[in-house]
Formats: sequence, C-alpha cells, structure tokens
Amino acid sequence: MKTLLRIDASIRQEQSHSRQLAAHFQTRWLQKTPGGNIIYRDLAKDAPPHISRQLIDAFFAENGDPHLLALSDQFIAEWKAGDTILISTPMYNLSFPSTLKAYIDHLVRINQTFAYVPGSGYKGLLQGKQAVIIIAKGGFYKGVGQAPPDFLGKYLEGMLRFMGIEEIQLFVMEGTQSPDHAAVAMPEVKEEIDGFLV
Repeated sequence: MKTLLRIDASIRQEQSHSRQLAAHFQTRWLQKTPGGNIIYRDLAKDAPPHISRQLIDAFFAENGDPHLLALSDQFIAEWKAGDTILISTPMYNLSFPSTLKAYIDHLVRINQTFAYVPGSGYKGLLQGKQAVIIIAKGGFYKGVGQAPPDFLGKYLEGMLRFMGIEEIQLFVMEGTQSPDHAAVAMPEVKEEIDGFLV
C-alpha cells in the first residue's frame, strides 16, 4: 500500500492557498492510488519545538536519551513510511514559517536520514522516494528583474537531496495578495497538479 506524507506549514487554515493546493493534490493522489494511506502533519496546530543543546547532544550520542529523541524518531519514521512526501508552505519574508525549519531540524539526523562516509562525504538515506513541494507567494517573482531573492524553494530542494530524495516536483502559486489574480492562478496550478498525477 502506497503512503502519502503530507506536511502543511501555513499559519492560515481555510484562507491558505498552499493548504488548498495540498488538499487538491491529496484528493487527486487518492484517486490515482485507491486504498492509499495518508499521514498528516499540521505544523501550525502542532508546532514542533526548536531544538536544544540537549537534543543535539542526543542526536550524536551512541545511545541518546529515548525521551529526548521520541519526537524526532516519530518524524523520521513517518518519512521512512512515506512513498510520496508532500510539503506545502507559504513564503514568509523570503523564506518559510519557522515551524517548518524547526520540523526539518528534528528530521535531519546523522545515521537516520543522512550519513557521513569517510572519503566520499555525505550520503542521503531516504532514497527511492518522491517529494512534492507546493509554495504560495504573496508577490510576483517570475520574470521580475528587481524581485527579491527567493531562498525557499532552493533550500527545501537542497535539504531533500541531502537526505537522498532526488525525484522532486515543485508547484508555485504567485500573487496571492491579489484576490483577482489568485482566482485565476489557483485553477492554473491545480491543472498543473492534475497533469503531474495523470
């Protein structure tokens, strides 16, 4: 049975464009994958704590404190169970919500999601998976010469590849601050998702 792990990061709920697109992806994915399993993480409702010095020490200890590692272990188990990883997030201040960064910090662990191989460097351990990133941006970036830098998509793609995931699909909706533009852009991105899941 195939499993979709869906992670939503927007602090908005019904008004969130990224959540709407993620819900559309999930619906279409289930239509394509009858009997598929969904694991869901809402980082706004259940925000992971920022990592601490004690937790970092536990990450690198040979026998780290199981109580300290419990949440990280759970996140990693969900990623290992997922065949498709779906991350939806808005752009906040050229990046993503801090809850998503905290989540990633619990997830990226040596000998769990990546390893260091002497003589050859780092190796991702979550190979053979597919990742989908959905991003909603209030402004316009494509083809705008003076647009501010975008650190969001590149960072997420980089972290996914660092953990061994090479098959990555990115869907971006821009101009969400304009209701008129959003009304046009939303169905366009949904159509892109439909084409991807054919």
